[in-house]
Amino acid sequence: MTETGRARQGEKTMLKNILVTVFISGAILMGTIGTARALLSSPNVVYKGTAINAAIGNSVTIAITVNGVTTTVATCTVAADRSYELRVPMDSVDPRTSGTAHNGDTAAISIEGVLVKTVTIPQFGTVVLLDLGARTAEQWATDHPGDDGSGDMNRNGISDLDEYLNGNDPAGCVWNPIDSVNAETTVYHGEVLKNCLKDAGSDGRHNLIRLARGTYAGNFSYTSAWGEAYDLTLTGGYDPAGSGSRLPDPAQTVLTGDTDSDGIGNGIVLVVDTDTNKTSGKVHIESITFKNGNAPAGQYGGGIQARIYRGDLELAGNIISNNSTDSASDNTAGSGGGLSLESSDSGQIFLVNNLIYGNSAANAAAGRIVTTTGPITILNNTMADNAATSDGDGRSLLVKSTAAAVDMTNNIIDGVAGVSGSNIFVNSSGVTIPLSITHNDFPGVDSLLVNTPGFASDASNIANAPLFEAQLTGNYRLAAASPCINSGIAHGKLPDRDIVGAWRIADGAPDIGAYEYLDPAKPVINTFTAVPRANYLIADTTISASDDVAVTGYCLTEASDSTGCSWSATAPASYTFATAGVKTLYAFARDADNNIGMAKAGSISVSIPALTVAVVANGATGTSGTVTSSPAGISCTSSTSGTAVTCSNTFSGTVNLYATPSAMTIFGGWGGACDGLGGCSVTMDGPKTVTAAFNPAPLLHVDGTTYKTLQEVYNAAFEGAVIQLLDNTVAGTLDANKNVTVRLKGGYDASYTTTTGTTVVTGPLTIKQGKIVADKIVVK
Repeated sequence: MTETGRARQGEKTMLKNILVTVFISGAILMGTIGTARALLSSPNVVYKGTAINAAIGNSVTIAITVNGVTTTVATCTVAADRSYELRVPMDSVDPRTSGTAHNGDTAAISIEGVLVKTVTIPQFGTVVLLDLGARTAEQWATDHPGDDGSGDMNRNGISDLDEYLNGNDPAGCVWNPIDSVNAETTVYHGEVLKNCLKDAGSDGRHNLIRLARGTYAGNFSYTSAWGEAYDLTLTGGYDPAGSGSRLPDPAQTVLTGDTDSDGIGNGIVLVVDTDTNKTSGKVHIESITFKNGNAPAGQYGGGIQARIYRGDLELAGNIISNNSTDSASDNTAGSGGGLSLESSDSGQIFLVNNLIYGNSAANAAAGRIVTTTGPITILNNTMADNAATSDGDGRSLLVKSTAAAVDMTNNIIDGVAGVSGSNIFVNSSGVTIPLSITHNDFPGVDSLLVNTPGFASDASNIANAPLFEAQLTGNYRLAAASPCINSGIAHGKLPDRDIVGAWRIADGAPDIGAYEYLDPAKPVINTFTAVPRANYLIADTTISASDDVAVTGYCLTEASDSTGCSWSATAPASYTFATAGVKTLYAFARDADNNIGMAKAGSISVSIPALTVAVVANGATGTSGTVTSSPAGISCTSSTSGTAVTCSNTFSGTVNLYATPSAMTIFGGWGGACDGLGGCSVTMDGPKTVTAAFNPAPLLHVDGTTYKTLQEVYNAAFEGAVIQLLDNTVAGTLDANKNVTVRLKGGYDASYTTTTGTTVVTGPLTIKQGKIVADKIVVK
C-alpha cells in the first residue's frame, strides 16, 4: 500500500481530531483577543507502524529542515511488539511555532540516528501507517525463533513467511463479509485473535469470531472505537480442522494469561472496553475458559476486566479459573480476582451457566459487578473455591448498584474460608432497588449481606453443601445426592442447555448451578461430532457413549427429544438432512434397560447440493432438445450448432428430469446419474451430474430402414412400398423412373409411430414411370 493510500485510512481519526480541534481552537481564540498573534494549533500528523529491524527501546525521531536549520519535531521509542508512533505537532500559519511542521514539509525519520525514511508531511490530522525497515527471511528467523514460517496462522492459504516478505501481517484477521453490516471469521491462533478483536472494535460491522478448540496464550483486548455501535460475539468450541462443527464445552477452548508458561499470570486475560468511547454495541462471550490471568497493581479482574456503556455484556457457559489480582497492589475492597464487570450507564450485565473457581484476590475473589442503571442478572452460575485474602464483606462476590435491578437466581456461591465478612455482598448503599434473590445455594455462615432497606432472604434459597462430584480435582458437576438437583426455578433468560451443552431441565425443574445433573443409570454420550460434507445434505458423524450396563442403541435426530427415534445397534456414521441451512443435530443413546440418556447436540451448517445437467445435440445442424426438472429449477436447451450446454441449480430431496426433443430430433439417452431412454429421477444427497443427448431423427423411412435423401429412398423402394416422412420439410429432387407404385406418407413423429401433421416436399418431383401416391404431403 502506498503512503497516500495508508493516509486515507486515517480519515475517520482525522475527522474526529478536526472536530475536537475546532472546539479547542475556538476557546483559545476567545482567550487571546487583542494579542498580537493567536496560536492556531492543528491536529497532529501521526506516523505509526512497525520498526521492522529495530530493537526494543530504540529511539525513533522525525526531523524537518527549515531555512537550513534541522529540528526534531517528534520522538518515540520502539515498543515490545516493535511498534512505534510519532505524533508530529502541526501549525498552519507563518511564522510557524517552534517545533512544529507544515503540510508539504520534507521530513527525515531516523532510528538511533540512522536515516531510514524520507517523507512529505501530509495534511494535518492524517494518520500514516508506515513500516520502517526491510522484511527479510533473516529478520523473520530473528523475530520467530524455531518457526520456519511454513505455517499459516490465519488459514488464508499463504505461508506465514511469504505473507511477511510480501509486506503483510501473517496474523492478519481474515473476515468473511456476510452483508454490509455483518462479518464473521474463524480463528486458530492467538496472534490472529488479537488482530480480529482489534479489527472488530472499529470496522463498523457486527462481528462474529468463532474460536477453534485449543489453548491461546496472551493478553487480549477489545476496545470499541468512537462511533462503533456494533455487536461482538466471541464463541469457542469450533473444530480445529475447520469443518464448522462446534462442541460447547468451555474446557476445550482456553485463553491463558500465562504467556511464558511459568505458571504465573502475566496480565489480564481479556479486557473489554466499550465505555471509554461511549459506544452501545453488545458483547457476547461463550464457551471459553479464561485462566491464569493476573490484574496488575491498581486494576481489577484477572480473568476478564470489562467496562461497558450502553451496550450489554453477556457471559454464557464460560470457565473463569486460577486468576488473581496483584497481591502487592492496593487492591483491597472489591478487587475481583476472576471477574471485574462495570457498566457506567444503561448497559446490562448478564452471567449465565458460568463456572468460576480457584480465583484469588484481596476481596470479591470470584468477581465484582458494579453498575449504574444497567440491570444485573446472575443466573445458574457455580462459584466455588475462590480465595480472599482480606477481611470484608463480599469475600466471594460483590454486586454494587444504587439504581439498577439485580436478579440472582439458581446460583451456587460457595463460601470463602480464612477471612471474616459476608461471602456475598449486594451493596445498594442503603437505597431501595429492584431485587430478586431466589433459588440459590449459599452455604456457610454469613453467606449473604444485602443493605437494601426491607430486604428479606427468600425461603427458596438454601444453605447446604452443594455436593460436587470431585471438588478437589476441579469437577464441579453435581453428585447424585446434591440438594441442588431439581431445586432451581424456570427463568425467562435461562438457556435450554447447561455449560457443556446438556439439556438444562432433565426432570421437571432446572438444577442450581452451571451443570445439570446427569443420572449415572442412564447412558452418557461422551463424544459426538457432526461434520458436514461440502455441497452435501449429509453430515459425517461419530458417537461414543458409556453406561453402567451396556449401550444398545443410538439415534440421530433433528428433534429435541427421542420420541420419534429410529434406533440402531451401532453408532450411525452419517446423517442425511432433508433441507439445507444451519441445523441442530441431536444424538441419543439407549442402554439394555431401555434407559435413554440426555442428548448431545451439535450445530452445523449444511449446504444444498447442486444438480448439473449437460445437454448435447449430436449430428446435423437443427438438432436440439430441452431438459426440464420437477421441482422447477432446470430448463436447459441444447445449442442448435451442436455445442453442449450446461445448466445447474441447487436442490434437496428428489428431482425428476424430462427430455423433450425438438422437431427433427430424437432423444438419444441419459448419462451420469441416470441412464437409458426412460425416466430420470435423481436423489440429491450430494452434487450430481446428468447428461442428455439428442440425435437427428431420420427424415425418410421405409420398412424400418432410414435414408438420407428423397431420391435414395425412392431408388430402394419396391412395389407398394410406403415411404414415411417426418412432420417437417424435406428438400431435394425426385426423378420417379421405376415402373412401381410407391406411396409417400408424411406427418410422422420422430419415432415413426404416429402421424401428427403433414410433410412439405420442396421438389421438383418428376414422374417418368410408375405411380406416386401422396398422403399428407404438400409439394412446393
